[in-house]
Amino acid sequence: MALAGAGDRDANRYFARLGFAAVATVRAAPVSLLRATSFPVEPPVYARTGRRSSRLAGSVLAQRRRQRRLSGQ
Repeated sequence: MALAGAGDRDANRYFARLGFAAVATVRAAPVSLLRATSFPVEPPVYARTGRRSSRLAGSVLAQRRRQRRLSGQ
């Protein structure tokens, strides 16, 4: 196994000549940068506010309680 930076062209070419191939790419970025990106990330349905979402959360909780009762018997 060998490690070369994605932008290190010479190292990548050297390892390619030796027969190594890319297996994984690791990317890192601060959370603040990710949150500031142009594509908005919507919260999950259960985290949204409003009447509909509260009803949905209530039904999810009711289903969980029902399954716990059934599995306990």
